[in-house]
Amino acid sequence: MPLFLAIGKFLLGGVQWLAIVAQFVMDFVKRNPWQALCIALVALSALLWLRTDRIAGQRDRALATVAEMHRQSKAADKSYRATEKRLADNARSITKEKNDAIADLVADRNALLEQLRTRPRRPATAATTVATNGQAAPGCTGAQLYRDDSEFLAREASLSDEIRISLKACYAQYDDAREKMQVLQDATPVNP
Repeated sequence: MPLFLAIGKFLLGGVQWLAIVAQFVMDFVKRNPWQALCIALVALSALLWLRTDRIAGQRDRALATVAEMHRQSKAADKSYRATEKRLADNARSITKEKNDAIADLVADRNALLEQLRTRPRRPATAATTVATNGQAAPGCTGAQLYRDDSEFLAREASLSDEIRISLKACYAQYDDAREKMQVLQDATPVNP
């Protein structure tokens, strides 16, 4: 006998068997309605208990996943806070070095300006030397500058040095932050 015929007879026989069971249940319910209700409640409770047990398992797995994520989050937060503290400490150190260098620069500039006060002031009408008979006008060296001009140039040079020192400090802080962020990025696990 082919397999599909055997399966077909089994299924048809199963349907007849199911009809017999259904008839038995209906007769039982008519004769004992309260007992049938109790049996139905027990069966329903068993199904709910099985369902609740499966849900509890899912809940436990979800809680374990959440707990692991929380642990990883706390570890990452701790690492980030430590990196933030190191960056802030390094930034304070770089800023202190910058401020010390600028203070030294200002002290040197003030000493230079004090020395330049002995130079004569620029006259109200500037005497310009005009070249005669095709000769070039004589040049000027730093020693021949008037006090106003030399003070201006000393302040401008000091300002440019301040900007250079500040830019160097800015680059140092940026490089340090970039390096620390790269370390954090390399250490952070990527979840797919």
